[in-house]
Amino acid sequence: MKIPIKGMKIKPYGEDYMFPAWFSCVMAAYEDDEIREQFTKETNTNIKLVIQAVGLNAMVDKTTGFQEEAIIEWCDWVTKNVWGEENES
Repeated sequence: MKIPIKGMKIKPYGEDYMFPAWFSCVMAAYEDDEIREQFTKETNTNIKLVIQAVGLNAMVDKTTGFQEEAIIEWCDWVTKNVWGEENES
């Protein structure tokens, strides 16, 4: 699979036709409290607060690029810890 989101550092395992399944995995992981808590412990970023930010917080996160960086970090983390990464050989 190609890198699905520009800026990701980890290439998800699978062929290009697996993108819908990978995306579903990322979204299912977001809905799982335990997975989000583990991500927060390891990265010190609460992805739910980033995604659900409103008003000034959302504007600042988007303007500074923090929102995009956090989402990329989330996708890389889920790929590595839940989905599986492609071995470069």
